[in-house]
Amino acid sequence: IMWQYKDADPEFGQIQAVELQDQLEGVLKDFSVEIFAGKGYVEVRPEGCGKDKAVQHILERYWPQLEEDRIPDSNRPSSQPHRPDVILCIGDDVADEKMFEMLQECYSSNPSEESGIQDTS
Repeated sequence: IMWQYKDADPEFGQIQAVELQDQLEGVLKDFSVEIFAGKGYVEVRPEGCGKDKAVQHILERYWPQLEEDRIPDSNRPSSQPHRPDVILCIGDDVADEKMFEMLQECYSSNPSEESGIQDTS
C-alpha cells in the first residue's frame, strides 16, 4: 500500500508523511511489513518484497546458474545460457538502493570481471 503525496503542498505533505510513518510503525510493529518513505510517498509492503527481489527473480529465471557462473563461457556446456552482456537498471529513489546492491553483488562475485555498474547520483 502506498500513500503518494507528490501533488500536495510539499511542506505539508512531508509533515503528514512523517506522522503517517510514525503511526504506521506503531500500529504494524507486530506484522512482517516494511514501512518507509520515498520521494513523495510512504509505502507499506510485505517484508522481503521489493525491487531487489523482483530483479533477482528475473535474473534467476533467465540466468539460472546465478551462483554457478564462475565457469568461463569457453568451458560452459552449450545448453547452459550465457550470462547477460548488459543489464540496464535505472532508479532515482531510496527504494532502488537494494536493487542496485543486489546487482552489484551478482556482478562482483567474479572479481576478474569489471561490473560496469555506475552510480550517477
